[in-house]
Amino acid sequence: MHWGIIYINYYKNKYPLLFEVEDIKENKNKDIEIRCKKCNKFFIVDRKDLHERVRAIRGEAGFAENNLYCSEICKNSCSIYRKRTDSLVNDKIYTQLEHQTFRQHVLKRDNYKCQYCGEKAEHVHHEKPQKLEPFFALDPDFAWSCCKKCHYEKGHKDECSTGKLASVIC
Repeated sequence: MHWGIIYINYYKNKYPLLFEVEDIKENKNKDIEIRCKKCNKFFIVDRKDLHERVRAIRGEAGFAENNLYCSEICKNSCSIYRKRTDSLVNDKIYTQLEHQTFRQHVLKRDNYKCQYCGEKAEHVHHEKPQKLEPFFALDPDFAWSCCKKCHYEKGHKDECSTGKLASVIC
């Protein structure tokens, strides 16, 4: 039996955000395939590489270094591969689609209710400021849903404003 049929269900249950951020499927041989971050072609992913990608999404490892690529050519030509954390402070290390997927996941998890006041949520607040800790940007364990009013009254304080964070050097 191939490892894919065993592990795909394990990963779907344990790390549902992985399947929202990455395009993953089982091929006809029951191997796990994932879409390359650079060229968008599907390729068979190694179990170790998939585990490292989960760690990256959860913020346990370098996010940019752990994207999955079908070849060394795609990996080395990717604009974010091998960027250091400090060089990403003012750059986004995820795509708009990844961010929207993360946002929808958090809103759905919280039943679209503000975690402060219980009103309808339309924003997702990051517990760890994205500009200071960019590798936690897509970690739902450090995010919660909130309404616009609470997001700016309670979620954003003067010390974590975008203007102040942009000038911080870690």
